[in-house]
Amino acid sequence: MDDRAFNSHQIMESKTQFDLNHNLELWRQSLAQSPSFQPDNLDELEVHLRDSVNTLEAKGLSTEEAFLIAVRRVGQPTELDKEFGKVNSETVWLSRWLWMAVGTFLFLWLQSLKGVVNYALLGFGKHFVFNAHVLGFLNTIATLALFVAPIVFLPRLAARSLKLRSQFITRSILHHPVISMAGLVLFSISLTVLCAVGNKLAWRGFSSQPADVIILATWSAWPKIAGIILLPMAIVYLYRRQLKTRTNPV
Repeated sequence: MDDRAFNSHQIMESKTQFDLNHNLELWRQSLAQSPSFQPDNLDELEVHLRDSVNTLEAKGLSTEEAFLIAVRRVGQPTELDKEFGKVNSETVWLSRWLWMAVGTFLFLWLQSLKGVVNYALLGFGKHFVFNAHVLGFLNTIATLALFVAPIVFLPRLAARSLKLRSQFITRSILHHPVISMAGLVLFSISLTVLCAVGNKLAWRGFSSQPADVIILATWSAWPKIAGIILLPMAIVYLYRRQLKTRTNPV
């Protein structure tokens, strides 16, 4: 489930005005981030929540008070996620395998793109002033930028018109699966060919001292070392943050 668990402080608009429909939609969206919930599950929970709000309002509570109490009675997001995850286990695992496949594909794509950039820098060093340390430094910066940039910018880009993009991708895959597969395969092959061509052009007529090769190899190891150190730290931090967020009381 998404690490942004439902929080009552995010739904309280003011002390004098409370939009029930708006806050119900926010509550529903917070649950919809998890693959454990199907649309009919969310519909069922929303109906139950509305009925509970109406019952509490009839007892004299304000709409806001009734809503907050009703949300607690329905259950914490973690509990609901676990309960419906058992019912919709196939969907949950399909979602997990999907994102694992997407992550692997993006990693391989970035690896190929990294090769293109590296060979471009090598060609630059061959035709201009070659310095192994400068070239190694530029190569390291370019490699780190390729892998860090998607982490920093993709979530922000995805947040804009995400619903529209999701609908477009869904329609394309559902109605044109063969075209979608062919497009991704051709894209991967094109990048691989570009990398191979860049490799051949960059090393054509290239001569360097063994010491320069060692220097370049040493510089190329730094991004891997950074990944070995930073990725475990990121995994622990993100998992801890997810656990703390999910267990926050409503």
